[in-house]
This record gives sequence, C-alpha cells and structure tokens, in this order.
Amino acid sequence: MTRVPKVQEIVSEIFGKAPSKGVNLDEAVAMGAAIQGGILRGDVKELLLLDVTPLSLGIETLGGIFTRLISRNTTIPTKKSQVLSTAADNQTQVGIKVLQGEREMSTDNKLLGEFDLVGIPPAPRGTARPRSRWDRDGVGQGQGDGQGAADHHPVLGRPVGGGDPEDGAGG
Repeated sequence: MTRVPKVQEIVSEIFGKAPSKGVNLDEAVAMGAAIQGGILRGDVKELLLLDVTPLSLGIETLGGIFTRLISRNTTIPTKKSQVLSTAADNQTQVGIKVLQGEREMSTDNKLLGEFDLVGIPPAPRGTARPRSRWDRDGVGQGQGDGQGAADHHPVLGRPVGGGDPEDGAGG
C-alpha cells in the first residue's frame, strides 16, 4: 500500500476499512535484491530463490477458450510442448493468439501477440496435429515455434501483430 496519507484516506473511504500496511513494497523489493545479490556472490548458501511466471501463459483455442500452456507460479526458465489439431479440412495454417492471464475466456486475458503456424500438411479436419513448443525464460521473454505432424518439417511462426515491443510482449 502507498505511504501517501491522502491515498490511504481515499482507499479507506472507498472500501470502508483501513488499508493493509503489513508489507512495505519498496522494502520487500530491496530485501529480495539484497538476498539475491548475496546468493550470487556466494555469501548466502542456505536460501534458494526461484523466479516464477506471475500469470499463466496460453493460447486461444476454438470457441475463444483460453488454453493454459504454462501455469502461473511455474518456475522459470521452463518449456512446454502442446499438440494442436486443425479445425477445418485441408487447413495448412493455424492462427495462434498468445495470451497471459487466469480467466477462462481469451477475451478476458491480455493478448501478448499473434502469429500464423504455417506449413501444416493438408489433411482432414483434426488429422493434422501440429506441435507447438513454448519457452519462458527469466528475462520476461516468451517464444513459440511449431512442427507439422505428418512429415515433421519445421513449421514457421510468422508474427501478425499484437503486443508492444517496448514492454517485451511482442509476438
């Protein structure tokens, strides 16, 4: 919670109770940085700090459903592989929307980017099973690629927009 008295007063009025002041966010961040520095230097050996992804990472599937690939609080770096299927006969590409959040519907989560998974061999609906691999590293970057199931040739992930490159959310 903020230390600004007027903001605390307004929050109290809106919610009808005093805001929690148990954790000073600035001090918590500084303490975590100091502990991590001690670990890196070798001075602190009995502690293990893990970096985690704060929100789930997933894709939009048929019907606008958010399908989680990497769940929140998963330690990073991490990798996940997901087999997809085509929704139409002779479909040679699949549009992938990459999202972050916890809601069941894709529209209720944050769109990080979009790309087309291309090079899928033509086949009846549901037969072609392209595989999508997702990496989440400790620098706030996410990456995905894919592979066509029929002949296992690499499938290209081609960005088609979304996300802001300045905040690391580009597609």
